[in-house]
Amino acid sequence: MYSGKIPPVAWAYIALIIVSILLPIAVGVMITKLYRVFRPIQKNQLQGLAAVGHSERDGFFKMVFIGWLICLPIYIVVYQAFAS
Repeated sequence: MYSGKIPPVAWAYIALIIVSILLPIAVGVMITKLYRVFRPIQKNQLQGLAAVGHSERDGFFKMVFIGWLICLPIYIVVYQAFAS
């Protein structure tokens, strides 16, 4: 009969999944913000509706991609260490 108690290993696995998703996002945001300190975005010379299509911002997926590029080698090394 199920007593309703979840084993600590299950909680650790859930925490690992959450951290593996949030860590690349946090790393990507920090690296992008640090990059923009040294190289800010140039201001557009366009005015009116022409400026709408030429938005120069760092989007969410760009930050996540940068985070994955940095974190992926670490994830691969950790996976290979524990998989064998």
